[in-house]
Amino acid sequence: MKLKTDDRGGKNGLRRGKWLRRACACCAFAALTALFACSGGASEAAQAAFDRGAAAYNSCDMEAAKQAFAECCRLDGALYEDAKKYLDGIAEYERLYLQGVSAYERGDYNAASSAFLGIKGYLNSEDYLNSIDGLKDEYDSAVRLYEAGEYLKARAEFLRLGDYQRAAAYAANIDSMIGLYNEGIRLMNRSSFQNAARAFTAINTRFLDSDEMLLLCERMRGSETVKLGEFIHGYTQEYGGESRLYGGSFGLFFELKDSRGLIISGAMDESGVVRRISFCVSRELASILGRAEVESTFAHCIRALNPSLAAHAGILSGISDFLTEQGRMYGSMRVHLGSGEDGMTVLTAEYEPQGLS
Repeated sequence: MKLKTDDRGGKNGLRRGKWLRRACACCAFAALTALFACSGGASEAAQAAFDRGAAAYNSCDMEAAKQAFAECCRLDGALYEDAKKYLDGIAEYERLYLQGVSAYERGDYNAASSAFLGIKGYLNSEDYLNSIDGLKDEYDSAVRLYEAGEYLKARAEFLRLGDYQRAAAYAANIDSMIGLYNEGIRLMNRSSFQNAARAFTAINTRFLDSDEMLLLCERMRGSETVKLGEFIHGYTQEYGGESRLYGGSFGLFFELKDSRGLIISGAMDESGVVRRISFCVSRELASILGRAEVESTFAHCIRALNPSLAAHAGILSGISDFLTEQGRMYGSMRVHLGSGEDGMTVLTAEYEPQGLS
């Protein structure tokens, strides 16, 4: 509701009623004091101006009251302090009124209500208060939409309500949901289904089709591909962030070496997605590490291909399934025992596209 500020000075520009409740008592006491004191030295002209100001003040004609009290101050110093109290009171109400109007127009209804309540009855302050009270129905309606999961409709209502009650907090929360949802969609489009699932889960409620998107992410996580850089990062994380791999890529081929002597080599496509990767343990390295450590190392290598699918302990418990010629699937890659020269143990993972079924 767009209200028009009331700056008229006459009686037609003022609302009647019980107003200026707090400051009036002080000013009325000052007026009575001045009336008794006027016979003690105030000029007749000053007293007449003071009386006009008091009458105008009591009839809510604040502009006339200001002019009369200002005239009184000019004419006679004896009534100056009393007239000045009236002028200061009027100025404070004018300040609160403008403060309330400004807060109302920028949507800060809590601040506007506080200002207008302090000067209830002054000018058209009650119109503003009635308008703010009318926002309660709109606010309650927006809350109902929010609780029903109609978040976008609720957001539009809360934004219109500005700072009324907790409207801004509700709108900010919905904006956070929108941000997480959009981030989830963006990550899905990049085939980063694990991170997309985290984004949808963080919404912590059903937002649009977020539940369906989360289920789709869970189904697609097993078909995620891995780029060489992602594998290196995952492998490094397997060992607490310690940098362990050295080497690089040569066109579409790469060869890396672990600080202990494990050789990792393979091929990738033009976008950097690993199509085949082999983990090679020499006979000498196997004798140094021992069977248990070799199997643990292979489990770390497998997990680095897609850390979201399983924990190291889970992979290690079933490592014998991978260490066969047939091997088994890990996500979108078949991991199996390959052939090696000079007694080298080779574990190979090759990409196999998976459907949704």
